[in-house]
Amino acid sequence: MNGRHPQDFIAELTARAIVIFCGLLMTVGAFSIDSTLPTFPFIVADFSTGWDNAESTVSIFMLTAGLSQLVVGTVSDRYGRRIVIQIGLAVYLAGAVIAVLAPSIELLLVGRALQGVGAGTGWVLARAILRDLFAGKELARNMALSTAVFAFGPIVAPLVSAGLILLFPWRSVFVWMIVFAAFLLAVSLWRLPETLARRDEASLRPAALAANMRSLLGNRQSRHFLLMAGIANTMVFLIIVGLPRVYEFNFGISGPLFAVYFAVHGVGIVIGQIANRRLIHRFETLFATRLAAGVLLAVSLAIVAVAAAGVANAVNVTALFVGFATCYLIVYANAAALTLDPHGDIAGFASSFFGFFSQTIAAIGVALLAPLVGGDLVGFGAALSMLATIVLASLLAFRAADTYRYAK
Repeated sequence: MNGRHPQDFIAELTARAIVIFCGLLMTVGAFSIDSTLPTFPFIVADFSTGWDNAESTVSIFMLTAGLSQLVVGTVSDRYGRRIVIQIGLAVYLAGAVIAVLAPSIELLLVGRALQGVGAGTGWVLARAILRDLFAGKELARNMALSTAVFAFGPIVAPLVSAGLILLFPWRSVFVWMIVFAAFLLAVSLWRLPETLARRDEASLRPAALAANMRSLLGNRQSRHFLLMAGIANTMVFLIIVGLPRVYEFNFGISGPLFAVYFAVHGVGIVIGQIANRRLIHRFETLFATRLAAGVLLAVSLAIVAVAAAGVANAVNVTALFVGFATCYLIVYANAAALTLDPHGDIAGFASSFFGFFSQTIAAIGVALLAPLVGGDLVGFGAALSMLATIVLASLLAFRAADTYRYAK
């Protein structure tokens, strides 16, 4: 653990508990996106607005989450992880309160924008904390564990949201977000230790930022997996954005029933990250990532085949997407570990740039692919196959060199 004894930075909380807390921080984003998907018809009716504005509650969230990721890691290198996490969660809570009380679609979007800032903070600092505590193979294994915890977000969020909407007004979804974020804020105030060993007083200066950028992008390993993470993240975003239309167009499934099918996909993420930890322990990070990319390609081709043969139905397509879900976050989580591993001294900056870059690439990729795919299942599978092919090819092309840090 960075050559330091655990009690140097863990007084009351175990390393495993911190890893789990990091997974919960990552889950804030999944809760905030997946929980709102069933609310769109109610937002349209309540505010007498269009579907585009309802869908903007997700897009503006993702925009501000991406922008916040660009800066919060570097700020945490200067002031510490703990205080920045707490500020981020407080901003998120303020946004959720605004969303609950919003009398107009405009104020609802303001609340969602603030929630995005807070969620982006959690994503970045969860990775930075893991890099503070671990390196090499242990970093990859604990990144996998936190991602497995994160996976409960896509499972639980749509189910909770669907249940709340059946029993209460649609704004109760945001009340649930307030409860979850308040819990995390209370835990951080009560038990979370500071994991940053030494604050960098100069981290916000332009010269330091330029030097950090050169260090990150000048490293062959980090540069390679940074780009690959953006492509892998495009697959994740495409599934989030595209599956509701695919299920409605092909199977007539929407609303709460779609939420159930969508939740099943999250089971695959949990299974995949458990397998990922074991593969990394027995073999190495790059091997596990290559294997996962191969599975992604095989499953995406199977989706195309099933759709083209005219035998696709909600059950077999969901089963294929569960198989796909076992692996797409293996690729992304391992890419994060391999990007950050050489940069323990600038973990906050590296995590910030990783999150911003991978999310920006994904946003651009989905903006280009989603309109082309629409609700066509063959096209959806073909788009995933193309992305999986690029990822697998880049992994097979990568060769670790002695002059570069490699998280074995």
